[in-house]
Amino acid sequence: MPDARILVVDDDPDIHDLLAISTKEMPWRLESAYDGLEGLSRLTENGPYDLVLTDIGMPRLDGLDLLERIHQSSPATPVVVMTAQNTPDNIVRAIRDKAFTYFSKPFSPDAVVEMISRALETPCGGDLHHGHGKAGEVGLVDHTEVTGTEARMIAGHARAGRDDRGEGKHPPSPDPPKKD
Repeated sequence: MPDARILVVDDDPDIHDLLAISTKEMPWRLESAYDGLEGLSRLTENGPYDLVLTDIGMPRLDGLDLLERIHQSSPATPVVVMTAQNTPDNIVRAIRDKAFTYFSKPFSPDAVVEMISRALETPCGGDLHHGHGKAGEVGLVDHTEVTGTEARMIAGHARAGRDDRGEGKHPPSPDPPKKD
């Protein structure tokens, strides 16, 4: 999406710098907020944004509470949660609150550009569940790249035995013997 407006909400200035450097060749405009309340204020005053990238652990308002508030006021805005706090509770809450994806820190510049591109190209607000079954059917999430061991264990259970393209890694099970 050319000229996409992206709000980056993270209390670490180095993350803002890394994202700016990683996306400098892309036709996106990044804006910065350094805690959840500042992010919420920018959304209220300057919104809507085409995408929000938020950290979890921030002062004044954490990223998961920000995610919840964004989806209450602007449900079509895709939100990417990025964090080094890869706990099962954080991952489940991000998925439940309809984050587009959950991205682990540290991340490579190429991976973040690909993830942002995918989030911007996904129609209908791009939440994890849209077009993939009922909300909460985590196993149906197949267009996101959830990173981190815990995330794979939680979000990947319905993809067990499948490679990154969703194709089976194991030969099909033989048909059961026929009973006469």
